[in-house]
Amino acid sequence: MNFLNKVKDYFKSLKKVDDYLALVGKLLLIVILFAPLVTGDNFYFPYIVPRNLMFRMIINLLFGIYLWLWLINPRYRFRFNKGLVILFLFISSLTVSSIIGYDFGFSFWSNFERMDGLVNWYYIFIYIFVLLGLVRDKKDWHLLFNFSLIPAFIISAIAIGQRLEISFISESHGGIRATSTLGNAAYVGSYMFLHSALAFYLMIIRYLKKRSWSWLYLWYGLNIILFVSALVVSQTRGAFLGLAAFSFLLAIFYLWFNRKKKNKVYYGVALLIILVLSFAALVYQQKGSAWVKDSLFLNKFASMSLQDTTVHSRWHIWSSSLASVKEKPLLGWGEEGFRYVFSQYFPPEIYRQVGSEIWFDRPHNALLQYLIQGGIIGFVLYLAIFAYLIFYLYKKSKKQKEWFFSFFWIAFLLAYLFHNLFIFDSLNINITIYLILAYLFSLGIKKKWRLPSVLHNRQKYYVYIPLIVLLVGTLTYTMIWRPYKANTLLLQASKMVAEARTRSDYNIALSKWEQSVESSSLGNREKAEVLSRMTTGILSNPYVSDSIKEKYFTRTEDFLEEMYYDNPEDVRLGLFLSYFYQRATGLDPNYAVENIGLLNTIKDIAPKRPDVVNQLSTAYLVVGDFDAARQEARELTAIVPWAKIGYWTSFNVDLYSGNADSLRNNLQEIVRINQEKYNIDFEDQEIERLRLIMTQAEANQDEPIIEVLKEFLP
Repeated sequence: MNFLNKVKDYFKSLKKVDDYLALVGKLLLIVILFAPLVTGDNFYFPYIVPRNLMFRMIINLLFGIYLWLWLINPRYRFRFNKGLVILFLFISSLTVSSIIGYDFGFSFWSNFERMDGLVNWYYIFIYIFVLLGLVRDKKDWHLLFNFSLIPAFIISAIAIGQRLEISFISESHGGIRATSTLGNAAYVGSYMFLHSALAFYLMIIRYLKKRSWSWLYLWYGLNIILFVSALVVSQTRGAFLGLAAFSFLLAIFYLWFNRKKKNKVYYGVALLIILVLSFAALVYQQKGSAWVKDSLFLNKFASMSLQDTTVHSRWHIWSSSLASVKEKPLLGWGEEGFRYVFSQYFPPEIYRQVGSEIWFDRPHNALLQYLIQGGIIGFVLYLAIFAYLIFYLYKKSKKQKEWFFSFFWIAFLLAYLFHNLFIFDSLNINITIYLILAYLFSLGIKKKWRLPSVLHNRQKYYVYIPLIVLLVGTLTYTMIWRPYKANTLLLQASKMVAEARTRSDYNIALSKWEQSVESSSLGNREKAEVLSRMTTGILSNPYVSDSIKEKYFTRTEDFLEEMYYDNPEDVRLGLFLSYFYQRATGLDPNYAVENIGLLNTIKDIAPKRPDVVNQLSTAYLVVGDFDAARQEARELTAIVPWAKIGYWTSFNVDLYSGNADSLRNNLQEIVRINQEKYNIDFEDQEIERLRLIMTQAEANQDEPIIEVLKEFLP
């Protein structure tokens, strides 16, 4: 009844339209917190696109509401505090970096898979701007924190259900790593880290305020248990290390500030630190033991070393990427610029065998990402946001002579930066972290802006309302509706081609793809990939008419060439075009010559990419230039001498050129690598390949090749 009376009193306090608008704005801020639950099967990237469009739609509405309140009612005006100014400068520096970068359109829009880009940063800034304007009281901030626990509770429950293989819960997309509704185990881990800290903060703050029993303690405690459990089943090492760093720092701060009034809790915390550190040391020391290996969680952390595949790849990616900072030190490569850096400074060490992951558009290190994309200026400005808050919180603790509030958030901010060394951002994380940063920004002194009034009250309504409606409508059409159409039409086109039965079906599918391109430039790279995939399937289908094949073939060639020549630094786009030329060679041999020229251009940009060099060797082989093909194969072997791909590529050249001696040498090297890695001469698929070649050699009566193969085949 007490709660209902408070609600009744609150609504009685709403006197004006502005009060109701502010209430609607606060309700929309609560709705935003549930965005991580939103998915949609009718979207291309169902775990990314729908929630991002929802977030931007709500921000558009909030922007319109708050802009009206800001212009009309002085009560809703606040002074830009230093934190918000620094964030503005950071986003501005990224914008400048992107303008002078390779592809401003891509920097602005990003793609469907990430939905980041400059537009994402602009929406984050508006999100914080509105939060600071509409949420003024600490109890309102805490209310938002409490509401944020609800979707986190649902996401954690689903993650745990996936790990327990509960039948009515959808399977994880990450195998044994729980992905919940976020679609990515790393996102789950980071999301749980943030909400574990929030739940603990709310529990302690309530205790310090009330110092009496409340059923909310059980709720907060249950949340913490579930969140940590979900983090564990996500097996996200970066998030766990962030949570561990936060817990350790908070415990150290507690011991320091309570060193003069030691009690049972004090000694309990000290003992807990010792036990945890001792257990961690024991796990690492016993990492070869069965009890560690049998635990997926313990084994994942105990196996952390440069020999671990993930750690090995990340380390070399970070090391090679740092070299790109020397090329563009001040302003960097622009938003979404890492995809260019990765190919140009490709670390060959991450290539182990065919199928190795060799495409990264993020370094899996947010701090390094900001350094590369924003340069030293952007990187310093990003760190300055946290430095300002830490310094302000420290001064606040000195002034108020109370340690918990300030040093809780100092520990959190430091741990979050540490956690950023191992992850990259997403909307799921951004909604929560920028809610927290906005809350900390709000702690500064706020003063109302004195906005000179050039319009009388009645004139304001006639001028402001149409302008705000026009602004929100324009933003919604360009940022929401057109990308929505582009995304859903792309998926419809892809599905329709797969299920097409008639000429009309293929024409409609291509028409939908064309409409997707016309709707928005967002996702153009994915549109190129989808069209290429559609055309490949059609060309290999004997039941599709030649006219349809020609129509798709021509459109694919035009679009891939347009995309690549507009963005010649994008190696992945270049390889899409190269694969198309390779398939087209069977229709027209001239494409083979074009492919060689294209691949040499790509190689000039990315000289250490094994896939590029391998593709170039194959292209030379197609036109019968054995010397050039052999030279590229040797270069490939020099780039990745530990991998079999170079020797198999040389083997192909020797096979076609009839060089039996070199053929034998390459097979010996392949056997050596297989023995070192697997203690066998050849893998099963390699034996099948050699047997097929033997059959062809026998049919051609190629005795030198037959003799060599007999030495190696069982």
